[in-house]
Amino acid sequence: MKTNELIHGFRVIGARESKELGGTLWELRHEKTGAVLYWTQNGEENKLFCVSFKTLPKDDTGVFHILEHSVLCGSQSFPVKEPFLDLLKSSLHTYLNAHTTPDYTGYPVSSKNEKDFMNLTRVYLDAVFRPLLLTNESIFLQEGRRIDFGGEEPGFNGVVFNEMKGATASDMSRLWRVLVRALYPDTCYGYNSGGDPESIPKLTYEEFLAAYRRFYHPSNAIFYLDGDLPVDRVLPLIDSYLDAFEKNDAPREIALQQPLPSRRVEDTYECGKEEPTKNKTHLCFGKLAGRFDERKRLGAIEALHLCLFDSNEAPLKRALMQTGLVKDVDFYVSSWKQQAHTMLTLHGTEAEHRDTLLDTLRGAVRQLLAEGLDPEDLDAVIDQMEIGARYLDEPQGLERADLLLRSRLYGGDPLLYIENERVMKELRDAIGTGFYEGLLEEIFLNEAETVEVVLRPDPEKGEKDLARENALLRETLSAMTAEERAAEEEKYARFKAWQETPDSPEAKQTLPGLTLADVTRLPEKLETEVMSCGCREMWFHPCFTNGVDRIAMYFNIGDQPMRDLPALSFLTKLFAELPTENYTGAQLHRAYKRMFGDFMTSVDPIPTLGAPDSTPVYFTAAFTGLSARLPEALSLAAEILLRTEFDDKERIRTILTQTREDQFRYLCYAGNRLGVYRAMAAGSAEYAVRDAVSGVAYYLWLKEFERDFDARADEFIAFALGVAGRLFTRARMRASQTADGYRGACFERLAEFPEGEPCACERMTIPRRVPAKEAFIIPGGVSYTAYCASLKDLGASGCGDMRVLSNLLSLDHLWNEIRVRGGAYGCYCALEETSGLQFSSYRDPDPARSLGIYEDASEYIRRFCEGGESLENYVISASAEPLLSPSARGRLADHRLLGGIDYAYRCRRRDELLAANKESLAAYGALFDNAKECASCCVIGSRDAIGKLGDGWKVAEL
Repeated sequence: MKTNELIHGFRVIGARESKELGGTLWELRHEKTGAVLYWTQNGEENKLFCVSFKTLPKDDTGVFHILEHSVLCGSQSFPVKEPFLDLLKSSLHTYLNAHTTPDYTGYPVSSKNEKDFMNLTRVYLDAVFRPLLLTNESIFLQEGRRIDFGGEEPGFNGVVFNEMKGATASDMSRLWRVLVRALYPDTCYGYNSGGDPESIPKLTYEEFLAAYRRFYHPSNAIFYLDGDLPVDRVLPLIDSYLDAFEKNDAPREIALQQPLPSRRVEDTYECGKEEPTKNKTHLCFGKLAGRFDERKRLGAIEALHLCLFDSNEAPLKRALMQTGLVKDVDFYVSSWKQQAHTMLTLHGTEAEHRDTLLDTLRGAVRQLLAEGLDPEDLDAVIDQMEIGARYLDEPQGLERADLLLRSRLYGGDPLLYIENERVMKELRDAIGTGFYEGLLEEIFLNEAETVEVVLRPDPEKGEKDLARENALLRETLSAMTAEERAAEEEKYARFKAWQETPDSPEAKQTLPGLTLADVTRLPEKLETEVMSCGCREMWFHPCFTNGVDRIAMYFNIGDQPMRDLPALSFLTKLFAELPTENYTGAQLHRAYKRMFGDFMTSVDPIPTLGAPDSTPVYFTAAFTGLSARLPEALSLAAEILLRTEFDDKERIRTILTQTREDQFRYLCYAGNRLGVYRAMAAGSAEYAVRDAVSGVAYYLWLKEFERDFDARADEFIAFALGVAGRLFTRARMRASQTADGYRGACFERLAEFPEGEPCACERMTIPRRVPAKEAFIIPGGVSYTAYCASLKDLGASGCGDMRVLSNLLSLDHLWNEIRVRGGAYGCYCALEETSGLQFSSYRDPDPARSLGIYEDASEYIRRFCEGGESLENYVISASAEPLLSPSARGRLADHRLLGGIDYAYRCRRRDELLAANKESLAAYGALFDNAKECASCCVIGSRDAIGKLGDGWKVAEL
């Protein structure tokens, strides 16, 4: 391509070489419609297509979120109800999804396979520019909102409606919404682009269509391509869709919020009915922070966040925590929009403490200004920011697309957030000039134009929300005439008939697909070289890391008693937060920023083959850092693990409270995962450990420890002091490096760990429990379900075709019954040798119904295997392997080595997967029949939903 060349309907505007981008960024513009297209030509094997539309909400109905779901429910060329689902079933995609942000909606797909990539691109183009939603209201009713007339009483339902009931239920999501509504009252950012459950039912089909026609137009589109893709085929394909449109006046500008006087807003969040409300109020202070293109300014605010608030030892957070009037403090700059804002939150306090806390904060700020910010602290946090900027997650093409839009969406330089060297230099050059001090004074000492939010706990809020929902339903129904009510019921009947009617074979045949010939016969091999370092063996995983290496140390703790696992897990929260023998808290905070991109400690059971009653368990310490600093980083890691001081009880108490609060929020947000841990724990040692170190059992331990802290603190401290010399030894350790070159000299620092004694037991044995039905009440209007059993309990052994069966159940049976018909946001089945049988649902309005769907699995399998639908697509998609970041590659390779899962085993299982047939799958029907007798169940959810589960359940409030 050449500048100004017209190619397949696109004019080449220009090209920019970029070292940080890793190639050339081409900019093109569609002559007829004005659509903008960028292509990063970088030779990447993974190929990405993304089309994004600027979507600017004007209310809280979530219309763009519902559109995001709905455009993927059939199109003119592919007139099936769920082409998105059919692609999940039949593709080798490395990414396939869509997302709604506060000001744009994106549709990205990616694949390493060129044929697959072209198929995905064509289906997505047809979906966004020729959707069936324009003529089929049932799509809107399914994905957005409807009134169900099929039960004992009418009720609101819909996938997005239920998703957002879960998404808006937590205290932090409520706080965020209240703040941004007050900060941006005159712009699109003041509205909930995902939708507010109180407003979603008010959206009409006509408004839904009007929003599509206004915003889903090529003149409002930005296309992004990434990787080694056939551009001479992609451009004419895109042009064939755009050619049907004329240029129009699509939305161009997003209004800037003008500063407003300081103001205070009060609201409430739901807490448990039996939960005390004292010291549960959140105080939040927000300010507009600057435009997207003020990158130096926004980067400096992020540096202040990392320097002054990012740990309990950071100066401003420490000053506030030492008052004893607040449980936690966060400072955040939200810059992924045209106009950024800051957000200072004081968690777990009372409104009457406001003045004391603000006086403390201002006093600490004035002291910092008088002394000047520490140049070494600022330089260290910029080091950490630089590591983060170098380390993109996968798919990297999607991250580049998001970074490009972060500026280009508002008319800025598309490389503004992709190229980082210049701004990092500017941030370093600004140290000592007063620039950071000026920002610090502006943010924390200038009270003008500040929004203050007081968010109080309310045990009755859940009931009030439900009462408002029911009142809106009654109001909606009572406003209807008899004829309108009859029309609504008829519409619902048509909708149900549409849902129940399968796609015709002719419609199914329109979808492009792959064949088994397109699938590689061998699984991806994660390369590992065994290196010698003194008398030790090191694992080296070579891959491109852009100068940021991952080091991991695994200490075998298989001989530790099960009862110690929650304490060991809590110990991971203390490392790098408490001072050490040679570092004060402030010194450690600085050294951490300079040496590590991240430093993670965890207690990890390792997926393995063999008896489910025992599992390898390791205490893991892993970090990322710049290659040149690895020796010093390893020494710092040893300092943290071996010489942390545990004598400050009040600091430990503070971290305990913060950890317990975080774990509760995680339960409310990821109850599907933790429900699986809990249910699987009855028959699997691996999952019993997971429950103990990160699940419901861990939360209950934290809650009990916090309640009895004064009586148990000395015992815990003695335990913590004994861990280092007993567990963190070379005799128990395996270590690895993931990098683009082996740097064995740095591992000489492992000599700082004592030799110690080998682990007395390679695997931890966990007594089996009786299968149980447990339910845990959390705030919010939706729930999570889990239904699980070990293969041993099911009388089965592992086979590669189990992955095909998991795919079939997840993407057909569960999707249709639990997501489409039931309205849950997510659902899945996993059946594998290392994990057993796992069914779960996510943000589910009706757990009791979902549990019944799980029990119907055996009958579904029999029907499918007796029917005429081909199994090939499910085999193809089950063979897909995910893209892995360097850290993820290193972690997965390590876990396979620790768990004894070698490449020969994976090749055998892949052969079995590719050989799957209906006869082999039909035989699993008995396995699911057995599950009815031996499965354990866990529901984490609303009081109302749990109340409908029936008898035999053990119920507790979290």
